Amino acid sequence: MDAVMARRRRSRIHATEAAHRRRRRSSSSAPLDSLPDDVLEAILLRLPRQPSSRPRASAVSRRWRGIVTNPMFHRRFHAHHRKPPVLGVFERRRKFIITPVLAAPDRIPAERLSISRWMTSRDCDATGCRHGRVLAIHRLLPRLVVFAPLTGEERNLPVVPDEFRECNYHHGAVLCAASGKEDHVHGFCHESPFQVAFLSSHRIIKIEQGTVSWLRFKFPILEIWLRQKNWHGLATWLQHKTVDMHDILGIPPRVSKKWHQKILGYEEDSNVIILYVDDSAYMLDLNSMKSTKLDESRLMNSCHPFTSFYPPDMAI
Repeated sequence: MDAVMARRRRSRIHATEAAHRRRRRSSSSAPLDSLPDDVLEAILLRLPRQPSSRPRASAVSRRWRGIVTNPMFHRRFHAHHRKPPVLGVFERRRKFIITPVLAAPDRIPAERLSISRWMTSRDCDATGCRHGRVLAIHRLLPRLVVFAPLTGEERNLPVVPDEFRECNYHHGAVLCAASGKEDHVHGFCHESPFQVAFLSSHRIIKIEQGTVSWLRFKFPILEIWLRQKNWHGLATWLQHKTVDMHDILGIPPRVSKKWHQKILGYEEDSNVIILYVDDSAYMLDLNSMKSTKLDESRLMNSCHPFTSFYPPDMAI
């Protein structure tokens, strides 16, 4: 009898707690629901740019869903945040894969992102990744291919000119061609026209306010040099910043001499670099100087961070 009474008390307690949670969820959005649409939209525009924020907001009520899923809201949301988050890193192991970098609930499973069928070949490498697209080259055919991991769109480009075929190193970039439009914000450019630049031997990067920069990494010191004019008006390299990796949270304090330390990749819009330290890869934000260890990565060669706003109607 005592056991039966105890079970009944537990069931009543659980029912009371469940009802309290339902009331709390329904009442949490009540003050905001009384606001005019334009005021509520202005508040929702300030949701975090991470993939889970808009799907969660759309689940609050039908009214919130109508605002958050409106295409005009998407454009204003992108314009407010300006720069999309880094969703993953393209890298080569035995085949080309993408490694997610965000933690749950924002982590995008690798199977949600499409990789071109050409990338399954060992003779195919990525040369650039920007504005939601990836540029790859197949060295034997040879051909260039541009694909959008979020939509699966793929375009084959004309055959690589003969003068590039004998080069050992290639660099390239794929850029959104809608940059001239005043209302366009990079981060979800999958339906916009694009341009491709392809070269060999050298690469120039920008790191701060459009300034050309050069990074030098010899553990534990990361040096940032800027190309500027000196007192005589001549362009020269000036040391801008020196960062001790011991001061970066998450980077190991000691490094075995048998492992290499090097810079594997760089993403200009988000200003992040990928470092290889003591048999592990780390993503370092050069603005906040915060690092994230890429636990699932086995990066050894160059890689390409992939940035994009995640569509709110796509499952995570």
